Amino acid sequence: MTGHHAGPRSNADAGANSSVDPSANSFDHALESLRAGEPILVHEEAYREGETDLIYHADSVTPEAVARLRNDAGGLICVALGHDTAEAFDLPFYSDVIDHPATADHELGYDDRSSFSLTVNHRDTYTGITDDDRSTTIRALGDAAAAPDETEFAAEFRVPGHVHLLKAAP
Repeated sequence: MTGHHAGPRSNADAGANSSVDPSANSFDHALESLRAGEPILVHEEAYREGETDLIYHADSVTPEAVARLRNDAGGLICVALGHDTAEAFDLPFYSDVIDHPATADHELGYDDRSSFSLTVNHRDTYTGITDDDRSTTIRALGDAAAAPDETEFAAEFRVPGHVHLLKAAP
């Protein structure tokens, strides 16, 4: 859920310290690693962005994990939300709500539209930029995503913020 394109949990040497059976298939291994609080690496196809994302499970993101994302994974920290969860929070695609000439007449090259939605901070944070504040926001997003119908998004989060939300396509 969180990572360089942010996701949920942390451990600098996920592969070396993994408590997961290495004979399991890679998808099952990745899920077990996330459940165990360890990050995973996901490499995207060359035709897409050709990069590797460091992904944590949101409920285990610590200030140290945010520092690692900043320092070792490119720095842009995002939280990916499923389409239904994003819809429950009434989150738009950023490109659908911004009205500026720079948003017109361009192609991404890898998709029809960007996944970016809003940037947010949790309302209990101060500036929202510190590793502690961003980890607070990310963990709260994980909690909210677990019960989207019970979350009053605007009462819990403010915009603009320092955590980028990514909205899955339907």
